[in-house]
Amino acid sequence: MHNDTHYGDKANVTCAPGYRLLGTDDNENVTETIECSTNGYWSNLTGCQPKSEHTYN
Repeated sequence: MHNDTHYGDKANVTCAPGYRLLGTDDNENVTETIECSTNGYWSNLTGCQPKSEHTYN
């Protein structure tokens, strides 16, 4: 399998509908950017969690 990613490449990762980024209370925070590291692996992805039913400002 050929891998065309290189050090410094970036990718946007978006949570599936109904999910938000892990560790945030912001239901609109659903996308993060990860980067290819010097070791050839992508930076740590935060992950996703179900959106809450209510948001408080």
